[in-house]
Amino acid sequence: MRLFPVLERFATGLMTKRPQWSIIPIFILVSASALAWSSPARAEETVLKEFTVAGHGVLEFNAPGSWKMAIRPAQKDLPSTVEFTPAAGREFLLMISPMAGPAGDKAFNSMEKMRQLMEAEKKHLAPRAEEPALMIDSFGGPQAKGLFLVASDKAPRPGEYKYLIRSCVAVGDLMLSVTFLSHRKESEAMEDALVLLRGVKIRPQ
Repeated sequence: MRLFPVLERFATGLMTKRPQWSIIPIFILVSASALAWSSPARAEETVLKEFTVAGHGVLEFNAPGSWKMAIRPAQKDLPSTVEFTPAAGREFLLMISPMAGPAGDKAFNSMEKMRQLMEAEKKHLAPRAEEPALMIDSFGGPQAKGLFLVASDKAPRPGEYKYLIRSCVAVGDLMLSVTFLSHRKESEAMEDALVLLRGVKIRPQ
């Protein structure tokens, strides 16, 4: 199953009333190098948010204190999704979907496998991209490692998000499929989302 396009149809379906099948990926923009990986100075402190993945452990996210967290239950071929939103409004939406591989498949969340997925996603997004080329960058934290790309839509319709981060993160034996959507370019929320991903941890239940 192509994980990212499936989740993207789900994500874009949350922000428009158009039929989901007609929604083509939105994105390509900010140079990834413009996004700082060190935690920027913030007046707002982070708080620990947790999500239990049965049989695998408890995911720990350090999120800005004002961010709201909600869980969207699994449905059909879509896994449960952790959603982070601002305290008010629709400035951004961060969705994190934990997925487990087949029993014994240690390569499920390998960097090689994640790069294959990200390369496929890169091709999927390119037709709607503002920039002629998308860059896939890597990151690593105390437990997490992953890949991400940043994109912007050539012509978003009214109410649609223009800016996107797509990421694939390995932590423990899980792969996290991540979509970050924003109305603002190079926003603090975008930086905070990347810092959150780098710092994801998992502990036993």
